[in-house]
Amino acid sequence: MEKFINDFLEMKYEDRVLIGKFINKETYFNMELAKRMVRERIEFTKGEKHYMCLYASNFTYAGNDVRKFMSNEGAENILAGAFIVNSAFSSVFF
Repeated sequence: MEKFINDFLEMKYEDRVLIGKFINKETYFNMELAKRMVRERIEFTKGEKHYMCLYASNFTYAGNDVRKFMSNEGAENILAGAFIVNSAFSSVFF
């Protein structure tokens, strides 16, 4: 299993399944962070199409521009995804 950790996200990748988890206590999801996350995800998976599960319990905010980006070009190479959340706000975002 391959692993990747940066300052806000931990990812594990095996058999075309990517598992990610926000590692900060709170993650404010702005456009800069969204684009960085997508770029690093694509590099980490070597551009392969994959399935993704994201533990997003530390997620706190995302604007409309971020939601639109993540549902379009931000979803590049994702075959299917699941988001694990623990708040009403997070469930509305995803």
